[in-house]
Amino acid sequence: MSDKPLNDGPPQRAAVLRQVEETLVTAVDHMRGKLGLTRSTAELVKEIKATMDLPLVPYNFTVIQTLCEHERDKVRNRDAAESFPDVKQDFDDAIRDLTAAIEGKASTRRLRKLVGHAWKWDSAADRRTQQGSASPYKGRPQLCDPNVVCAFADAVARASGRSHVTWTRRTDDNKSVGVILDVFVATVQWAICEAWRCSAPFGQDFTKVKAEGLLGVLRAARRQKQPTD
Repeated sequence: MSDKPLNDGPPQRAAVLRQVEETLVTAVDHMRGKLGLTRSTAELVKEIKATMDLPLVPYNFTVIQTLCEHERDKVRNRDAAESFPDVKQDFDDAIRDLTAAIEGKASTRRLRKLVGHAWKWDSAADRRTQQGSASPYKGRPQLCDPNVVCAFADAVARASGRSHVTWTRRTDDNKSVGVILDVFVATVQWAICEAWRCSAPFGQDFTKVKAEGLLGVLRAARRQKQPTD
């Protein structure tokens, strides 16, 4: 499966999405057999896919809206500097002057990092700022919104008849594995691919996800939801 088809257009993207969807269906069918689930594979896949229309707190954007927004942000970050070089240069100079006024002399590496983070368009981070987050920019934008990851984790858990997504760790390579985890990863990959098909400009790759990355997002989101004394 190619991330970037040689001739990237609607038919090619549809073909890529079909491949990703087939992976999801195969994973669900395997989970169904292993866990002895009575509902059909088609019913389970349909229920999981319906998560795309689920509104997410606190902004009530649906899952698909959130994913498509992320794709559009990547487009802006890729093209804006090239499209508006004068604006980008003025912006860089302003950030450097502000940093010098506040901190004095700063290293080239720190200035480059500050400029990059400030210029980068990240709609989710902007909303976190509006909600009072002190440090919304922590490196590159997230590969997948935590609320989206949690929504699909809940959907896959319900489909599997479990209270939450489960997995085991292999002793030989310390990797996370499991039939439910396979469905979880395939589900998020399908959703990202669908948003890429709808919203990304032609010629742009779609994001590949891995089990460990998604589990890291899921664990962090669960820790944030835990009550504190």
